[in-house]
Amino acid sequence: RERLTSAVTRRLAALAAGDESARHEVIEVSFLRKDGTSMRAEVSSTIMSDGQGRLTRLLGITRDITARVQTEANLRKMSRAIEQAPLSIVTTDLARHIEYVNPAFTRLSGYTFEEVRGQNPRVLKAGITPPEVYREMWQALKAGQVWRGELHNRKKSGDVFVELAVIAPIFDSAGRATHYVALKEDITEANRVHHALRHSEERFRAIFDHATTGMFETTPDGRVARANRYLADM
Repeated sequence: RERLTSAVTRRLAALAAGDESARHEVIEVSFLRKDGTSMRAEVSSTIMSDGQGRLTRLLGITRDITARVQTEANLRKMSRAIEQAPLSIVTTDLARHIEYVNPAFTRLSGYTFEEVRGQNPRVLKAGITPPEVYREMWQALKAGQVWRGELHNRKKSGDVFVELAVIAPIFDSAGRATHYVALKEDITEANRVHHALRHSEERFRAIFDHATTGMFETTPDGRVARANRYLADM
């Protein structure tokens, strides 16, 4: 109520000074309902005058915008989550034209939104991912399904990186697909470590199996888990 009273007082003073733009105004205020709950309202008001130009009354129209305000707050929250997400997020239309990328995409790929807007995501292709992977991906998406898999892409700098991608159709209220969205995580380093460990394990197995000395492994409780041929021959 204080805000409404203040607004009216300010506008009356402005009108008295000859500012006709102060006659009409729309403001947002919070009200308390009878049950104690809060309501966000949009108040559109007009100051009325009589035939002699004297201010006579205030005509106000109040509209409950609580649901709209909450929806807008949720959209802002979701927008911040997407903008700050550590995963690359890309949306395209059904013709595969890029409509949005988040900052994580730019940090990883080196491409700005302006550089890839309207482009096909194939601009990132490194030519390493087998063609059948893309065929399976588009078969799943066109069938309205979610696709998960690894893609080898190339940064603007030319460096190749590996992404674990989850790509899905976006549906409208009628159940029709309108866009595609991709959430992608850079797993280049994780893959490098995995391959290095596997290579190390393969080397160890080769040394273990062909060593010219007896070798064995035990479990924590002392039981032999594996022994090489040389030990068996001994």
